[in-house]
Amino acid sequence: MADVYGFNAADSEALISMIGTGDSVRRLGGGGGGATLYRFETTAAYTSGTSVSATIKTMAGTTFASGATLKDPEAIFMGMASGTKGYCIAQGGEYFAIQAACNAEEGYV
Repeated sequence: MADVYGFNAADSEALISMIGTGDSVRRLGGGGGGATLYRFETTAAYTSGTSVSATIKTMAGTTFASGATLKDPEAIFMGMASGTKGYCIAQGGEYFAIQAACNAEEGYV
């Protein structure tokens, strides 16, 4: 089965207009904002709420922001211990957890 992707109307029109033009690098949609991938390490246990304190690092491992608020609007990552490492995105000046290590001993897969 082939991969299937969806685009909103404005993005679809932009995609169609660039086919065959040789313009292989073109930003589609996003309303003027993008997202950047970072690494994180929690600096506190995440036991309640929808955010935790973390150190944010570039993908190369350089500290980018200390004491940052790492957001998790759906509380998907609740239960992370202090020192948990993972990946987050920065969008609109805020950091959002998108992946973290699983803990098989606690029943997470």
